[in-house]
Amino acid sequence: MEEPNKVPVWRKWLNDAESLFGLSALAFTLNEHGRLAVTRQDILVENLPPALDGFKIAHLSDFHSGNLVGDAYLKQVMETASSLKPDLIALTGDFIHNAYEQAARLASLLPLLKARYGVFGSLGNHDYWCEQVPMLIRDFQSAGVRMLVNQSTRIQVRDAHWWIGGIDDALHGRPDLKKTFLGAPTDAFKLLLCHEPDYAEETASHAISLQLSGHSHGGQVCLPKPIILPALGKKYSRGLYRVFNSGLQVFTTTGVGVVSPPLRLNCKPEVALLTLRSAK
Repeated sequence: MEEPNKVPVWRKWLNDAESLFGLSALAFTLNEHGRLAVTRQDILVENLPPALDGFKIAHLSDFHSGNLVGDAYLKQVMETASSLKPDLIALTGDFIHNAYEQAARLASLLPLLKARYGVFGSLGNHDYWCEQVPMLIRDFQSAGVRMLVNQSTRIQVRDAHWWIGGIDDALHGRPDLKKTFLGAPTDAFKLLLCHEPDYAEETASHAISLQLSGHSHGGQVCLPKPIILPALGKKYSRGLYRVFNSGLQVFTTTGVGVVSPPLRLNCKPEVALLTLRSAK
């Protein structure tokens, strides 16, 4: 006979199982993975050339093409970004999860991205996991993405000349900011694509106005604050920041994909539409 008022072991196990099931069901219901949002953000820039006032950039990052992020969803991401009619599209790395085959699949969708002044990309840490980075770059460039690896290019918008650059991944590559903007005037408006947002501490000393980043997934699971943030993604983890004592601003997108577990809570995937505004 069981002792009075003592809960049988089997009942405790059943209660635990019911609690776990309930939490799992709740997480599934609240899971925002795949529930793509469009985030609009004005960015005030000092000394912005007048021709760039109102210039729109669609910013995408962290596709993580692979088993957890399928082609149908990524097609939706591309079509959503292009439907916003941005002037330029910026992609800040982690195109794949861990294999070159995932890059080839994603490359077939990249031509869906359309912008008047082009589509530009930089590498992320996961892109190095495939160990075939030159092939990945080749495929994306063939698909219409100008990949920038410690490189920049000049863009002319009416009478304004400005530079967009991208650095190699800060964790697994060899980033070189000096090389990236070699030849660009010191006082020119410069936009940097850099996967890891916290690299901004280095960027701030190089006369760059704006850095676009991803990497952190905004925390991916936020209750309400992020549970886990990655290396170089802890300080500037989500949204717009100004780096202390500098003219640099950093915008970090929550990204569009996921890593395991395939769960987003209080942190929707997004296409970020950034509008440059003159800070008068």
